[in-house]
Amino acid sequence: MREVPMGIDASVRCTCYEDGKAAPPPVPVRVDEHDEIRAVDPADSGALLGWRRSACEHPWMEAVELSLGWAWVRSFRDALEDAGGTGQYPILLANLPEWNGAFYVSPAESAAALDELRRFIESVEAVDEDRLVTGDGAEVGWKTVRGRPEWWQTAAPNLLGLTGRGSLALWPGADLGVRPVFEAARVEQRVLDRDMDGKAETVELVDVDTGATRQIRYGIAVDGDHPVRLEVRTRRIGAHEAHPQVRMFEDLFNASVRIGHHAELG
Repeated sequence: MREVPMGIDASVRCTCYEDGKAAPPPVPVRVDEHDEIRAVDPADSGALLGWRRSACEHPWMEAVELSLGWAWVRSFRDALEDAGGTGQYPILLANLPEWNGAFYVSPAESAAALDELRRFIESVEAVDEDRLVTGDGAEVGWKTVRGRPEWWQTAAPNLLGLTGRGSLALWPGADLGVRPVFEAARVEQRVLDRDMDGKAETVELVDVDTGATRQIRYGIAVDGDHPVRLEVRTRRIGAHEAHPQVRMFEDLFNASVRIGHHAELG
């Protein structure tokens, strides 16, 4: 799986507290302008946190909870910009996080965001998707649409990912527009040394077609193993497959509208 600085959680709080279905809170509480249950005295916040964990049938009182990766959100923002930007998708672009923090979307904004998502899906045609697979075709989990480079893993001081032109690449820094220091459509991994626990320390990447090599730390692991052969394959996909974040956001915003509480992202 991709290594990102932090994930993004998205949720909508249930109505169990308002409906009298939750256990009584251990301290005086209030509901703030974002539908968050807060302790009246900030010093009681710890006790309230423990209560929320199991106060009702919903863990942490979240009727809907999603986990998003930063790279997913970045790529979706880029796709919205390419499809018309804030002129077409003002609610989505104003509320999709660009940094760590809490972002709140009201039920009314969620309804508008759902309209923007529908408009976006209607505007997206089928695209080619590059995906990294092992030599026997097993999915690694790395994928990107054609024309959009995407890093998936740090290989300090480099970034490792897909170029969006049918190849795997190692970039010298955070700018994915510069020439990679290694690029190949078909790759062999050779583990050169391991630590005391048997985990790969140094791995050599070999371009199967040209013989070019590059050594990196740790390499590409799949379920704890380092497949010898990796390659980038391309397939034609529709809008929901190209942008799986759309279904996640549809679930989130539909829940906000249905429940009547803010959706929280961050």
